[in-house]
Amino acid sequence: MTALLLLRLLLPSDTTLVSVELIETRESIVVEAVVTDSTVRLPNNALRDLLGVSFVGPWVSLEQLRTQYPTLVVQWRPAELRVLIFDELGNLPATRAFHEHHRATAFGTAPIPTISGPWGSFAVDDQRRALLDAGYLWRGRVQVAGRVDDRGITQWNVSAVPNAHVFLSSSGGTKQPTQVSTRLMLGPVWILSTYTPYRPLEVAGLVRGGPVTAFASTQYGVLTITPSSQWTVQLAQRWADHRTVGRLSFGPTFASPFGFPVSSLSH
Repeated sequence: MTALLLLRLLLPSDTTLVSVELIETRESIVVEAVVTDSTVRLPNNALRDLLGVSFVGPWVSLEQLRTQYPTLVVQWRPAELRVLIFDELGNLPATRAFHEHHRATAFGTAPIPTISGPWGSFAVDDQRRALLDAGYLWRGRVQVAGRVDDRGITQWNVSAVPNAHVFLSSSGGTKQPTQVSTRLMLGPVWILSTYTPYRPLEVAGLVRGGPVTAFASTQYGVLTITPSSQWTVQLAQRWADHRTVGRLSFGPTFASPFGFPVSSLSH
């Protein structure tokens, strides 16, 4: 405890010690994260060590992680300074490696922390800007959270994980449209739907069978074949302009089955 306190005092003033936990493997790391009013950024090298994935740049926001791997459930608990990552479908390299090395015991469900109670925080800076965070967590499955600053700008979020197969979330705020998202996971099938007023309904789904993964959304589809841990073949098509892209990957990297492969750095 004393060593952790001394380390915290040595950190830059704009960083915070945060625990990042991958629930499926029960692995966790304590990292120096950048926490601002609306975002949490984690060091890229730490995520690579914990999850087996890499991003461009030294920092990765939680939104970037959710966009790159939309089957993940990523929960930020500011009162506990913890980031919980649920990979129920096993799409992260670290989760896959864990299941391969611990196949005999990997069929049980990972326990969801059963912490319950209210939480809150208050922050103020040298410019007299202030932010209040508050919420309630029930048994790690239902969370109601809200925040308001000194100018009256608000944000809110309600999320629920009633069981290992369903995740529900709704969020909004000042000048932000209310957004409702649902995730359904049944064995090798994953379905996501997102509703935002005045925008088309976003729907995406994924089906996995052996080394083959098929993903489709309202924008594009991706077929990913991974015959071994060192090789990945992808074929993707964008529905609007019928653009088709093929990609061959090799080495200790992981091609996301959700992303449209990049084939050019120019427009």
